[in-house]
Amino acid sequence: MKIRNSKFIFLFIFFTLIYLIGVHFFISSTIASRNSSPDSASLSQTKATDLERLDTEGKETDPKKPKQSFNSQNKIFDQNNKDNNQVKTSSPIPNPGQPKSSAPRSEPYQPPKPPENINILFAGDLMFDRYIRLVANRRGPAYIFGNLDRLFLKQDLVVVNLEGPITANHSLSINTPMNSSDNLIFTFDPSLVQTLQKHNIKLVNLGNNHILNFGQAGYEQTKKSLGQGGIFYFGSVNTKKDHKNHIHDFSGFRIGLINYNQFNKKIAFNYTLDQIKKLREKVDYLIVYTHWDREYYFTPLASTRSKAHQIVDAGADLIIGSHSHVIQETEIYQNKTIYYSLGNFIFDQYFRADTRKGLLVELNIDTQSKNVEQKKYFIRMSPDGQTNLIQS
Repeated sequence: MKIRNSKFIFLFIFFTLIYLIGVHFFISSTIASRNSSPDSASLSQTKATDLERLDTEGKETDPKKPKQSFNSQNKIFDQNNKDNNQVKTSSPIPNPGQPKSSAPRSEPYQPPKPPENINILFAGDLMFDRYIRLVANRRGPAYIFGNLDRLFLKQDLVVVNLEGPITANHSLSINTPMNSSDNLIFTFDPSLVQTLQKHNIKLVNLGNNHILNFGQAGYEQTKKSLGQGGIFYFGSVNTKKDHKNHIHDFSGFRIGLINYNQFNKKIAFNYTLDQIKKLREKVDYLIVYTHWDREYYFTPLASTRSKAHQIVDAGADLIIGSHSHVIQETEIYQNKTIYYSLGNFIFDQYFRADTRKGLLVELNIDTQSKNVEQKKYFIRMSPDGQTNLIQS
């Protein structure tokens, strides 16, 4: 009896194990078959991806639609522009499975703003021949400028009258008697350009009675030397072809400079007035630098005064005069300042006290309000060749 019970228990356990093993294999095979069969959602996604890839590769695009070629920087070249000069930046094409680009968009160009204040300094006649040349050769050109750098180097622009040409010709005026013909023929060594740069003189007037001392050839040499040295120039010289105005752009604030040269008989005064009216429309502030009137007189002629008033009426904001070799009077007309002459700046006329004294005019321009403050400085030329500030 005990033996039969043991056999029964053994058979029950055996068949139970067989049943459990069969159930395990059935469940495992069912799960595996489900994982290996793609569902409809996966098929739809695969088809959509394939279609997008075909469209991107240009295999199934509309034949009427113009093709676009892309470079590695996502720039579209206009197919209608054969030279491909115009390049426009585009957004990158989205690629399935990749995140969208987070690169920042470029900001539109913003032009630089002008400075809040502009400082411009004006001086009179600069002559670097005769005795001045001898002193510069012996002691160096920087010696001539004395203590001026403390004022000149802090300016945004320094403007002077260049009383003669810059040429490679030998000086005719050195060691000549006063009032002899050669004594009044000037030429300045080409090294003067570097001297001007060193002392922050970046703009010169060429419209005067000595610029053609060596003819048209000397004038052409002057322009070439100044241009190569980075010095701007303007002035009424010879014909209308050589009449040059200047606009100095301070990041959007434009200052115009024009010259009236009384000694240029080929250009009428009315032509200068027309030039002033035209330039007035292009600038924020307009200055007329004149070379006029008589030498060694403190009061201008009535005809000079009349011309000054016409220049202001034509649109000038300020008149800076030169040529008289002495400081002439200052006048306020229509709320505009007229300096009839600043006198000498660097010159060897030591025979009179008034020819040894000159005037500098400094402008401080508020670019927002366009308010202009003026300040005067006096200078003295000494027999050792130097020019120095005597009042600041």
